Amino acid sequence: MTDAMEQLRSFLENLPGGPIAGDAKAGVITGLVQGWGELSGSDEEAMRDDKLERVEDLAWNPPILDFWIERHGGTVLGSTRAALHHWVVNVMDSTASIVDRRFRQVKPPQKRMNLRPVAQEIAESIQQGMPHARLKWVGGEVRVLIGDVLPEGSAAAATLASRRKRFRAAVLQDLDGGWSEIRANVYRRERSVASS
Repeated sequence: MTDAMEQLRSFLENLPGGPIAGDAKAGVITGLVQGWGELSGSDEEAMRDDKLERVEDLAWNPPILDFWIERHGGTVLGSTRAALHHWVVNVMDSTASIVDRRFRQVKPPQKRMNLRPVAQEIAESIQQGMPHARLKWVGGEVRVLIGDVLPEGSAAAATLASRRKRFRAAVLQDLDGGWSEIRANVYRRERSVASS
């Protein structure tokens, strides 16, 4: 055990079991920061000691320290939810691990988008073989310019992927029989087979 972990263990021995707050919490966090790199498993989910200032619900149940910490990776990418990780640190065997994960809504979610009218408009243009600003015709195939319908950056990555998937399904549903999606956002009229 390193000096930092030995000091943390000594500090904790003087604390009663249960939630830790105030000056005691500040002392425990300081000890965790100093010894974090020495804990086996402390690098799970790219966890670093400089993130420990965000510790929540710190508790001491000898020999276990447990806490929740909010991670912001998803919010940096546009998500409205932050990941919460529940960590347990065994100060006797110098191990750390995440034992639970959940999410916290940190910004209001984007309003649900009604894609039906646009899907109907696109499907109608495809059916009629008409030019449309959001379509590109090449031979017997037509590609929906999905970036014009649902642009990159218009929503968090997962939300955008979900919206694009729902949009494709709606277009396909609105196309009368005879059309198939041959790859994402590309449609072709199926050849009719003459009956003999």
